[in-house]
Amino acid sequence: MATRMMERNNIVDGFVRVGDADTRMALNEARKQIGEEDWKHGASPENRQIARDALKSRGVRYEEKLTGKLVDVAVAQTHPNGETRNKLRVTLEDGRGDKTILSADLDSEFAQRLLAKLEPAIPDHAGKEVTIGGFASMVERDGKTYANHVATLKGADGQEIKANPEHNAKATERVKALQQPMLDAGMTDRKVLNQLADSTREKYFLEVAEGLSGRMKFLGLSGEAPQKYPALEAGAKDREGVWH
Repeated sequence: MATRMMERNNIVDGFVRVGDADTRMALNEARKQIGEEDWKHGASPENRQIARDALKSRGVRYEEKLTGKLVDVAVAQTHPNGETRNKLRVTLEDGRGDKTILSADLDSEFAQRLLAKLEPAIPDHAGKEVTIGGFASMVERDGKTYANHVATLKGADGQEIKANPEHNAKATERVKALQQPMLDAGMTDRKVLNQLADSTREKYFLEVAEGLSGRMKFLGLSGEAPQKYPALEAGAKDREGVWH
């Protein structure tokens, strides 16, 4: 039985293999072609095409969706460059017993949106076939174009599993509860306030992920401790999804 680890790359707007040398080189080539400033700006149709062409030139596959039986939801930590990163791990298994592990940073919009869909999916879809996908939704705000990274989750019947809206509301409530005293005291540093919001949301969704992991274990689908893959995660990944 084989195991592969995949992650969502925002520029590619798809899933790519973790720890694969050709993938890493292709994405680095795309980054140079796009330019540092545009790369950091994020997803766009033009950047997506450049990145996908770079992958194709090296014979590297990317996938727009991942399908298999939902057999595990877990939390793991990695320590690139001494920094602790919380990871969501979702394991899908095919009919041959081969496994695909989707790894996503818990502070990412994609992981948090996926968790809001996984929560109502368990237990009805646990142990059954699901399909995980995503797309970049471009929006205009303050005269600039931004990308929202949307997660999709479908059952075996092809129907989209609706997210539980309470999670976003509860995370927002926590953020407001922590930010309000600082605002009342005259805090105007948006960078500090945004960092507080990001860390608070991550902590909330970490709790959600840990709860789902416990539910999967209770159902008898996930009886093992989260596996470690040091060879796959020996490198460090920046926020745009490139491994170094």
